[in-house]
Amino acid sequence: MDNPRRDSRTSLAHALNDRDGVSYRHALDRAEENASDYRAEAMEAMCDAVGAILAHAEGPDARIHAAALIDNASTIAGVAGVYDMDALGRAASSLCDLVRCFEANNVWSDDYVRVHAQTLRLISDVRRTPRSQHPAILKGLHDLLESALERYDPPDGAQS
Repeated sequence: MDNPRRDSRTSLAHALNDRDGVSYRHALDRAEENASDYRAEAMEAMCDAVGAILAHAEGPDARIHAAALIDNASTIAGVAGVYDMDALGRAASSLCDLVRCFEANNVWSDDYVRVHAQTLRLISDVRRTPRSQHPAILKGLHDLLESALERYDPPDGAQS
């Protein structure tokens, strides 16, 4: 008598090893090549986003670029999350939080935005900023964000 479980395992093994004439190993190799190609594109998009943030932040009134700052910081955070670049992702998320705080409270500080932009540039420059320095840099950025939130987004009932 045939064993249906054995037949399904054999069928699954056969499907994994030879699906439409493509072996599992060959499909995995192609997927890794595609991921490598995508990584280059993602890194380029992230570099472009850092450049755009710097350009907006260094301008005379970064406030008019608030949406672009958030969009570009979100791009950085997304790419950083996929490619294990935690410090860059945290710095980009901090910029998003800062800009959203400013928008919600109808306030703005170009100085806070510039510091975030410069921090993104610093962390993204892997040749000049070793990973060992990231915790201290992020601590400073966290403290700056907390300062901005205390100053511009006081708890209900508190005066700034």
